[in-house]
Amino acid sequence: MPRNSTADLSMERACSLHGLPPELRERIYHELLLHQPSSLFHLLTVDHRISSEVQPWIFKQPVTFDGQQSLFEWLPRIDAGFLSYVGTVRFKLHDIDPKKIVGSLGERLRRMNLQRFPNDVGDPYKEACDVEVARIIHHLSMFKNLKSLTILESTSSDPQPPEQMGRDFVGYALEKLPLTELSVSHEAFSQGFHVKKSSIQRLRITNYALVQSPILPAPVQSLSQLSKLMICSDLDSIYRKSHFHRYRMCGYEPTNRVLRQMHDLTFCLHDSEGEEMLETLAYKALARFFVHLAEQVTSLKTFRLWCNTWVGRTTPSMQELVRILSSSSLTHIDTGYWWSPLPNEYPPSIVTIAVRFDKNYRMFPNWLQKFYDAISTKHRKTSFLASHPDLKEVVLYLSPEAWDELEHIETRQSAVTAICRDHGIRLRVIYEKFSCERQC
Repeated sequence: MPRNSTADLSMERACSLHGLPPELRERIYHELLLHQPSSLFHLLTVDHRISSEVQPWIFKQPVTFDGQQSLFEWLPRIDAGFLSYVGTVRFKLHDIDPKKIVGSLGERLRRMNLQRFPNDVGDPYKEACDVEVARIIHHLSMFKNLKSLTILESTSSDPQPPEQMGRDFVGYALEKLPLTELSVSHEAFSQGFHVKKSSIQRLRITNYALVQSPILPAPVQSLSQLSKLMICSDLDSIYRKSHFHRYRMCGYEPTNRVLRQMHDLTFCLHDSEGEEMLETLAYKALARFFVHLAEQVTSLKTFRLWCNTWVGRTTPSMQELVRILSSSSLTHIDTGYWWSPLPNEYPPSIVTIAVRFDKNYRMFPNWLQKFYDAISTKHRKTSFLASHPDLKEVVLYLSPEAWDELEHIETRQSAVTAICRDHGIRLRVIYEKFSCERQC
């Protein structure tokens, strides 16, 4: 009988996989899932050992639900034993579908002129939204080990849920689910609810309106275990508004216990044009945002400021930010070049410095020269290395376009690397394209 070459090949692959370390096998499964899913699923049918290993691994990958109906239909088809492996969910909330609401509530909905912005208690549409949110939370609670939830934003082609429904969903998710990580838009997180209890430790807020809102949304003040915060904002929608002068930076609202325990803060600010930001009202508002928050978060150890917009280093607001960072107890600072302190402006507690020259790589030789001057000074007692004894690593990111431009500074880079190595500091130059927009 002719041999089944496909089956033989799959069996050979399965046998060779058995001898590899578990972490390497998982990398192979991941690559197959991304690029050759049919090959991965064929392996499941020919080797019981791989099947028993891969099936739980598959459910550990992020699961995406485009609307609650996909969640309701997916769960009954999955063996309950596998649900415990799901730890990360990406979920998009849709508006209710009156046709799918059963019972007397459904009948009242179908008889009425449907109102899409329910506000009144007793409104059948609002009641249906409340029931739908409770049903979604009930289904998500079936994932007993769910730790990370990303709430995806609706597009123009999606059935748009009313704002209050979105806020109710976020509030209940924070209180009812055992989450430690949440990613949510500013619109759904800004107002409308107060969280009584939550296990959230890492929070990512997208589309943040820096100049139209308080320093931090009110719900953040209720997250008593929050230690890591990432704020993403599109500058193009802020300081290019034709009526920007009508907005003002809202005053800082003290948030005390939350801020006193936060140790990791990231701002990811992207602008589609990447043009120069002058000392305008918009820039002053943006800089005050950093200054006020940096002053309040006394426990902060890691600070990242990723921004592709140019800024004048001599402006008062920028100088104030640098002064606060210099006198802080930060151990890790990761910034774009225009927002980066000069070498001697880093705090004495610094352990890791990261500077990104992705769009401004022509400034790289200047920064490298200043860093070289700082670490090679002969006055050892006042030198950069003496005043920053805990520094262990300096990472410089460059856009790949810079490769040809920087050939002439290889000698300087080698000299800097040698001095760093003599003092136990690792200097790395990484040719990598970094996109603020992709991070958001």
